[in-house]
Amino acid sequence: MSKIAKIECPKCKKTIVVDYVDGIETKSIICPNCHIKSKIQNCNYELVDKVEETTVSTSWYRPTECVGDLVYDNGNSIEVFHLTEGINIIGRKSNAKTNASILVNDDEKVISREHFKIEVVKTDGTIVEHRLSLVKAGVNDTTLNGAILYEEDIIVLNFDDVIRCKGKSFKFLNPLQK
Repeated sequence: MSKIAKIECPKCKKTIVVDYVDGIETKSIICPNCHIKSKIQNCNYELVDKVEETTVSTSWYRPTECVGDLVYDNGNSIEVFHLTEGINIIGRKSNAKTNASILVNDDEKVISREHFKIEVVKTDGTIVEHRLSLVKAGVNDTTLNGAILYEEDIIVLNFDDVIRCKGKSFKFLNPLQK
């Protein structure tokens, strides 16, 4: 069984979970919660086989085609997802069939299986815009920076925009932001 490292952020005390790699103590990590960069040798960390529920999940690996990060906070844990060019459909994990490319944990079923999408449009190799729209209007209101989204809306996102749905939040970040 492969190991993971549970690393405590020295500033916000959230637990960051990453795949273990040889020489981990020589690496640095950026906390997806408070965005502080820390050397792992200066953090409390342990190697474990199983991830507990209240953790921050991230990865050492960032795809080269990553054109934006989406930080999901469900109230108990934080997950970081990398957006890619094209259509990124965001929805909750489910045993039912879904077309969502980004699946989030939501035991309360506030987020639908295909809740919203972010279309990343590029022209001549340059990022033009990130377009947010609902896949289907649901029972729970979804907001962008406090304004309610409607099914027909197509909104161009700015970095640091926050999408919320009943206590769950998604923050849109520049992948190069430190």
